[in-house]
Amino acid sequence: MVLPTVQKVAERLLRRFPADRAYTLAALSDAGLPAPVAHFIAQTLQRRLEAEAQALADARTRWFDYAAADLQAAQERYFETLAEHAQVPPEEWDRTLRQAVEQVVPFLVQPARTLGAFVFPEGRDVLPAAVVLRRMDYFNAYPYLNEVVVAYVQRKGLQEVDRATFVPLLHRIEHRTPQEYSAEGWVRLLEPLFSTVGEGTPPHVGADLLARFFSDKGARALAERLQVHGQPLTAEALRRVVEAPAPAPEPVPPAAEPEGAVAVPAPPPAPVATIPAPSAPAPPADPEQAGASAPPAAVPLWQQFQRGAGRPAPVSAAAPAPAARPAPAPPPTSPVQRARHGGGQPLWQRFRQPEPAGEPGMEPDTLDRLEAEVLGAAARRQRRVFVRQLFSGSEDAYRALLERLRPARSWAEASHLIAEAFRQHQVNIYQEAAVAFTDAAEARFA
Repeated sequence: MVLPTVQKVAERLLRRFPADRAYTLAALSDAGLPAPVAHFIAQTLQRRLEAEAQALADARTRWFDYAAADLQAAQERYFETLAEHAQVPPEEWDRTLRQAVEQVVPFLVQPARTLGAFVFPEGRDVLPAAVVLRRMDYFNAYPYLNEVVVAYVQRKGLQEVDRATFVPLLHRIEHRTPQEYSAEGWVRLLEPLFSTVGEGTPPHVGADLLARFFSDKGARALAERLQVHGQPLTAEALRRVVEAPAPAPEPVPPAAEPEGAVAVPAPPPAPVATIPAPSAPAPPADPEQAGASAPPAAVPLWQQFQRGAGRPAPVSAAAPAPAARPAPAPPPTSPVQRARHGGGQPLWQRFRQPEPAGEPGMEPDTLDRLEAEVLGAAARRQRRVFVRQLFSGSEDAYRALLERLRPARSWAEASHLIAEAFRQHQVNIYQEAAVAFTDAAEARFA
């Protein structure tokens, strides 16, 4: 699961960077805070600076001529100096660092899902294009996503972006990238994940997180191999898994003929028709068609789109090496949930045991139906525990979170809502009730 990884990374970073002093951007960079986390905090400080400037602008009166050239120049110098001294105060450091980790780690594992939930929070459906691009700037690990969306907005001349367009565009981009990376390219692309989440020397990342990463990109066969592998991998071990040829399917032995059966001769082989090889399709003229045809192998997808936007293309982090993708197979049952609780039955499975039939003619109330839809039919038996331990005894708060979770379209979106509620009620996410609630909610997306 991603949520325990988030907690583990946050605790590890808080031990290295305790909340006993203020942190400036220069101090964070020099001290070795993972680059994706430092970048997110830098964007947070930038937003604080903008809010400070807006507060000062709102305090202006007509008693002063703020349009005067020398006053404008003085304000500009003031804000430049203010930016140089931006810092996270000690009393805000714990919350700021945790917030950065809670967003960055899911983004490194499932970028499209996390970005969609972050840019369009709380059910917002339409946002100004400038707000969408500004929120995307909080993440810098996978620049091709930003490049394609910027090119799309510029080419379309959009002033607003709606969720129904934005989220599918992200997933189309992600499902194209497997065709553009060699094993070396994947390792380079995943360097931010290894440097942020990895443990040990060299850093190891859990196979379940890597499987989620590749599954989110449509590389299901590789995701299945990682799930079977099961053990944490270094970057070099991941390279070997990616380079390994896909296992050939085991031959199915012919069924034994029943006694007394009459042998039927096989029909003659059908003639094979020769089909001319199709010509290579042209690259899409618009990022909106990102999922329609394959681009030339020499130029990564985001660079093609970026050229159309008239912006210089940065060097791609991955070496393109198109290769035939094996046909996807049904995903096997993941052992992650079983391993999490020491090999026993996961808590969410205990909650989802079928309930005994109720009395005839008795219909469940609204909260029963809501619980069954979000957490499984057996969650009603644990309602009192959840309400008392996770929601400060407030059944209204419990119901409110379930109502927010019901329309969630991805686990990244749902986990963000759960983390927000747990933080509000000061819940230790490792306590049994919190783990059980989280596992039950995640099972809906498994």
